[in-house]
Amino acid sequence: MYVEVDLRTGWRRLVEADDFGRFHIEADGDRHDVLGVLGAEARLGRTHHLWWSIEAVRRLAPPDRDPAWDERFDAMMAWAATQGWIDEAGSHVQVHIERPGGGIVTTL
Repeated sequence: MYVEVDLRTGWRRLVEADDFGRFHIEADGDRHDVLGVLGAEARLGRTHHLWWSIEAVRRLAPPDRDPAWDERFDAMMAWAATQGWIDEAGSHVQVHIERPGGGIVTTL
C-alpha cells in the first residue's frame, strides 16, 4: 500500500490498501513539502524519511474494509517495529517519499 498526497490541495488517498508488503508516500515533492501537508500528524525523520502517525494512516483505510484488514495492518506495523521503523512511543511509522511513477526522493 501507499498513500498519494496532493501537495496543492492536501488531499490524501490510500492506494492498493490490501498490499501489506510495502508502504510509502507518493508525492511530487520532498519530505519538507509533505510535512507541510501532514502537519501535526508527522515529523521529520532521518535522511529522506518522515515519521507519520499510525492512526492517521489507519484513518485512510476504506470504511467498508473487511475486519481482517485491521489485523493485517497491525501485523504490518508489528513487522515494521522489528525493523526499527516504529518510533519508541509506538505511535509513528517511518515512511519514505517516492515520486509518482517511482524513485525515492532523497532530498534532505
